[in-house]
Amino acid sequence: MEPIQSSQMPQAPAAHRRSRPDPGDRLAVWLRRLRWPVVIAWLIAIVALNPIANSLSNVTNNTAAANLQSSAQSTRVVELQQAAQSGHPDVDQAVVVFARDGGLTSADLAAAADARRAVARLRSAGFGAPGPLRRSADRQAVLFVANVTSSANNETSNDTAAVQAIRRVVAGPASRAGTACRPR
Repeated sequence: MEPIQSSQMPQAPAAHRRSRPDPGDRLAVWLRRLRWPVVIAWLIAIVALNPIANSLSNVTNNTAAANLQSSAQSTRVVELQQAAQSGHPDVDQAVVVFARDGGLTSADLAAAADARRAVARLRSAGFGAPGPLRRSADRQAVLFVANVTSSANNETSNDTAAVQAIRRVVAGPASRAGTACRPR
């Protein structure tokens, strides 16, 4: 069998050939050409607008009063609550626990009392007087509670500093109690 020559290949009739592309084909060509520039433009827009989006929460009002009518009684209640809370300090509690498996010894109780006195000396740094020592029913733990007062503006940093100060002053009495008794 002989190979087919290109001149012998069947040709489409002239009526089927188009001289101008179909408008739908032109749109497809433009969409193909513009897909990467559009993706890049969106990425640039996202990167450029991200700092603005992060600061949006600072200018929005998400309080309950924002969704109520200004003449509603509920709005007045929210306003009164906010006025009562502003300027008042926040009080959190720090709990110090001494525990030993098998029960606390008299040295452990003395160490807990010393730790309580050490925390009481921290009162000038926003600490309230620590509560009394309370012993567990199974006699394996003793605890006391110290109030930490801070403003609502810097509550987290004050609480963190308070916990670090308590750990620092409790470490001395805890080390005298021995290795089996640890503050937790």
